[in-house]
Amino acid sequence: MRLVRYTMTFCLLLLVLAVSAKGSTKQTVYMFGFSASFNDSIVYFTPVQQVEAYIANDRTHFLLNRDQYSYQLRNFFDNRGQLNRTCVTVFSTDKAKAEKKYAKMKEKYTNKLKNRFEVTYLTDDDFKFTTVNPDEGVEFVNPHKAEVNAAKENAKMAKDTRMGHGGRPDMKPAGKQGE
Repeated sequence: MRLVRYTMTFCLLLLVLAVSAKGSTKQTVYMFGFSASFNDSIVYFTPVQQVEAYIANDRTHFLLNRDQYSYQLRNFFDNRGQLNRTCVTVFSTDKAKAEKKYAKMKEKYTNKLKNRFEVTYLTDDDFKFTTVNPDEGVEFVNPHKAEVNAAKENAKMAKDTRMGHGGRPDMKPAGKQGE
């Protein structure tokens, strides 16, 4: 009797662990991108695109590395000289739901806010999302931010060198602490 009970408990435990296993599965999703800027009145929409993407194996079933898809769109605009645009990626595993979200957002910017924004539609030839693997921890870096950060770091190093003691005014230079 004990053996049966232990065996049943062990099988139940394995079942629970198998169901709650984290990870991801590759699945077809439908996504579109939206881009706007506070500096101009032009907004951009990509068409709803079919992409093989990785979905989380948890209760949320959310798109993994979803920020990377938005960065793809943002880098597209950065390369075209349109810097600092806010890019959003909307997705669904159901094509009808994705098209419904697309129609709702499109209607908002074309009908309700018609006089405020100029809506531009990108084609698949202009921009296409590419699959991001879940193990890719690559961050898209804005080259302009990298230049600014490098300039700040160089200025800090120059200041530290001029002061001769690590940049803290309350410290004496090395070698003169006992004096």
